[in-house]
Amino acid sequence: MIREILNQFFIALYKLTTFPTDVNFAEAA
Repeated sequence: MIREILNQFFIALYKLTTFPTDVNFAEAA
């Protein structure tokens, strides 16, 4: 239950952060 909420949160966070910093995110990973 908590795990699903965290999963959704990180997915949303990932999508938000990949908008402006697509290149930076790729370099960090």
